[in-house]
Amino acid sequence: MVNTVVPLPPLNEQKRIVKKVEQFMGLCDELESKLRKSREDSEKLIEVVVKGLLEGAAAEKTELCKPVSLQVASIQLK
Repeated sequence: MVNTVVPLPPLNEQKRIVKKVEQFMGLCDELESKLRKSREDSEKLIEVVVKGLLEGAAAEKTELCKPVSLQVASIQLK
C-alpha cells in the first residue's frame, strides 16, 4: 500500500468538483429545512383537525343532552 499511486485530477478540476459538491450540499440543506417546516406544518394541521373533531363531538354530545323538545325546536329553526 505504501507504493500505491493514486491519480488525482488537475487542480482546476478539483476546484470545480469541490464547488459542485458545495452547491449540492447547499441544496440538501435547503431541502432539509423545507422538509422540517413541512413536518411542523403537518403536525399543526393534525392538531387542529383533532381539536376540531373533539370539539365537534363535544358539541354533539351537548346537543343530545338537551331535552327532546329543545332538540326538535332547534331542528325546526334550521
